Amino acid sequence: MDDGDDIYMRSWTGTIIGPLNTVHEGRIYQLKLFCDKDYPEKPPSVRFHSRINMTCVNHETGLVYN
Repeated sequence: MDDGDDIYMRSWTGTIIGPLNTVHEGRIYQLKLFCDKDYPEKPPSVRFHSRINMTCVNHETGLVYN
């Protein structure tokens, strides 16, 4: 959690370690997740802070497409 005082627990920081035997092996990716007031009816927004080459990720902003 990014803010320990946020009683709604909306903002999170995550880490993904690239799985073995993939092009992402050995890489560590940082990302941010944000759940707005409509969660879980509306999915959280996800933004990579580490550069990653995936078709579902905007290369300029790091935002994951839904």
